[in-house]
Amino acid sequence: MVNSRAGFNDAPTPKNAPSGTKALFPIPLFCFAGALVTFAVLAGPFQPQIEAIPQGYIHGLSLLAYVFSLLALWSAGITALSAPGLFLFGTLLFNSGRSIAYFLPHPLPPLGQGLAEGDESRAVLAVTLVVFCMSLGLVFGKRFFAQGPKAIDTSANATRIAGIAILALAALPAFISLRSSLDTALSHGYSGLYSSEVSTGIDGSWRVLSSFFIPSCLFVLAGSRTTATWRRTSLGLIVSYSLVLFAVGYRGWSALPLVAACWVWHHSVRPISRRFVVAASAVLLLVVFPLVREFRQSTGRERTEASSIVNKYRSLDSPIRSILLEMGGTANTIAYTEKLVPRERDFELGNSYLFSALTIFPNLFWSLHPTVERGTPSRWLVATINPAEAAIGGGMGYSFIAEAYLNFGTFGYVLAGFVLGSALLGIEYTAAGNVRRVALVGAFLSFFLFYVRDDSTGWVRGLAWFSLSPYLLSLLLTRLSKPRWPAMPLKLAR
Repeated sequence: MVNSRAGFNDAPTPKNAPSGTKALFPIPLFCFAGALVTFAVLAGPFQPQIEAIPQGYIHGLSLLAYVFSLLALWSAGITALSAPGLFLFGTLLFNSGRSIAYFLPHPLPPLGQGLAEGDESRAVLAVTLVVFCMSLGLVFGKRFFAQGPKAIDTSANATRIAGIAILALAALPAFISLRSSLDTALSHGYSGLYSSEVSTGIDGSWRVLSSFFIPSCLFVLAGSRTTATWRRTSLGLIVSYSLVLFAVGYRGWSALPLVAACWVWHHSVRPISRRFVVAASAVLLLVVFPLVREFRQSTGRERTEASSIVNKYRSLDSPIRSILLEMGGTANTIAYTEKLVPRERDFELGNSYLFSALTIFPNLFWSLHPTVERGTPSRWLVATINPAEAAIGGGMGYSFIAEAYLNFGTFGYVLAGFVLGSALLGIEYTAAGNVRRVALVGAFLSFFLFYVRDDSTGWVRGLAWFSLSPYLLSLLLTRLSKPRWPAMPLKLAR
């Protein structure tokens, strides 16, 4: 029986948040002022003057918003290696990467075809408003999600066994899926993955089973703090899975299992040092991601020869700036959405979220799921902006920020930021100290963190199917392991 606090990174609660935060930094006041000013510029009387504002001021304000988000994390008693911290870091890379690149040598290239500087300024201000509102959600969420003392946690064994059971079902489908993707990439390059036929309905059940692989490994990892063999096995499987996906050409879906594994390890095994986090992030951003981008369209031996890899990396021109520009290009989805809505498409008023929720139901009785047939926000955008790319199955990605505007306009930025900030903080507080909930949140994060550059259809099944299933199985195992009848006292014979 393991005490919920023994060996854990202590649960971040309002009680152990820094007591002098209010005296040193009136964080809510600054965040509210920043959000109010940004909202007034985007939707108020200053809107026509956006193009006249120097871009340096706009990009600088955007980066300042992230500084206040770090202070908000600190005031909530959590670190960057938390659910809100990781989501903010992803938002910085994919929606504000160009804001960082702006202050590096050389001017910024256009954000996208047909987009002017004013369009980019609006997109950057939209990101700024969301980040300020996320910080407000963190500050106020720490009061709402206050918790008392934790009970003794006995869920480790059930969590590990549930993970092992589902891993046994998912391992072979995952291996076949990885092998097929790698063969396609070696033969036809990364673009060949999007031209291959995607199975649907019952025929897609094999692919669905393979999606349980990473969540099941995370459940095994979370429940193996005192079991070194399973801890090493699950971690080795996660790393191997990510390495294969890197070789295929994926970056986001390759990195997310590693990030989720770090989060689970940090919360259920032992705290991870900041030096390791910084070093690992630097390797991914400065070495792995640029190389994957360069090799995506390569085929055959060019992908595997060491000399080719070294030469490719040496030929890179300013890998820091190039990766920031590429990843930060996700902001163009915000700019395009603002240009098209409501001019060419009405506001969704929550419908895109509703149809994303419908993906909980499997597509057993139709060739295309109703959500896919209606068109997801990401598919709509690429079909409108780049029909040729859409025709071959390619995409532009999307953003939770763009989807917020697609549904509710400028007010959607406020709503999305505040709700996400407080909800992610609640998730962090609730999971701490309980192995089963740590595994559930870790599995969910392996899908949800991609929301920084996707629409909401990308994570609903990740929660409802691939994260909740092992969690519910773990609950069932815990219930079955308890005696059904209370022990009866023995009568001593006279």
